[in-house]
Amino acid sequence: MAARRLIIVMLVLLGISALVSIVVPEPSTDEQPRGETTTGATGSSAATGADGATGNVGGAGQGVSDALPGIEQVTIRSGMSVHLEPGAQVSLAVDSARPLDVAIPALGLTATASEYAPAVFSLILPTDEGVLRIVELESGEEIARLSTFPKNSGVSSGQPSS
Repeated sequence: MAARRLIIVMLVLLGISALVSIVVPEPSTDEQPRGETTTGATGSSAATGADGATGNVGGAGQGVSDALPGIEQVTIRSGMSVHLEPGAQVSLAVDSARPLDVAIPALGLTATASEYAPAVFSLILPTDEGVLRIVELESGEEIARLSTFPKNSGVSSGQPSS
């Protein structure tokens, strides 16, 4: 007898909670979350445009560098040579048309690139002048070069050389 009463009370409470959930409106989703985030080239943001993951990755001065002042964003493709100031803080993206492991041997850094997402390195360049080779890890073949020269050397920053 007590078990029947308990089951009836539970069913009444379940019915009441179902009615309340129908009557009470859902919370508004128009508000921005407190910790607003921006996704990179593989996601969707104003920096990547409408193309998203299948489009071009932004060049210097787009994406992360807009959100983080003082960090220069550079995209490198095969065969490029980029000149930057020594000691600069750089977010370096290495594009690839096929999957491969990319390394900067002088700094001991590795990352994976594919046709869908670049290999990304966040680094502070050495303070001395020089050339950092960017290579395919497996074959050791040079993909690109990153040169560091002071501003007064006449080389423009962040631009591919011809």
